[in-house]
Amino acid sequence: MTGKEKNSNRLGKGRGPLSLAILVAVYLVCILRYHPGKPAATIIATVSHFLTFAPFLAGGTIIVVRVFRGIAGVNPPAVVVVRIFLTLGLVAELFAGIYHYLKYGGG
Repeated sequence: MTGKEKNSNRLGKGRGPLSLAILVAVYLVCILRYHPGKPAATIIATVSHFLTFAPFLAGGTIIVVRVFRGIAGVNPPAVVVVRIFLTLGLVAELFAGIYHYLKYGGG
């Protein structure tokens, strides 16, 4: 087994579908733009926010995957790419939430 085969076998190990589902759920909660008593406004604001942020997250994910490929020499599996996307999304939502709170909330 060569070094590349060892690395590719290690990438997806130790992380089950439950942890990915939890990551997706946390991400969906973070992008939710809740408007009390207005479910249509909540859906529209959430979808609009996602469509605004998604291209930047996709670009960041592509950059991270390219760097990973350059360092490790192998393409990461699709599950790892999804995890990178969601992790970048959570970090971006943290900063967007802080900005929104300071701009419109009590800051």
